[in-house]
Amino acid sequence: MPKLKDCIRSLVALTIVAACSITAAAQGSQKSAQQAQDEAAIRENVRKLEEGWNTKNGTLFAEPYAEDADAVAVGGFVRKGHDDIEKVHWDMFRGAFKNSTIALKIRQLRLLRPDVALVQVDNT
Repeated sequence: MPKLKDCIRSLVALTIVAACSITAAAQGSQKSAQQAQDEAAIRENVRKLEEGWNTKNGTLFAEPYAEDADAVAVGGFVRKGHDDIEKVHWDMFRGAFKNSTIALKIRQLRLLRPDVALVQVDNT
């Protein structure tokens, strides 16, 4: 049986990847203003995930998710759509995770394409 902290780390890592979305970024080797805006938006999404978790607010936690988002939770459970993701987090925060907290730190943020980002986040 995995420890609660390990489950939270797995859940957060999967959630972060699923939650981060960006707008189109300009091409080129030098960081453009658009890329800087995209990175700032991703950092804000991570902040909302952390704040939502720590305040046990499923609405805030789910805010970064798109309406058609898919999220894979601990144990491989798949949640489809923003509303389901929000609901399951409200349930989680009333249950097994009610006394848990997270501290998220972005280890790496890479804009792979204008519409794709890879974000590696640690729960410290």
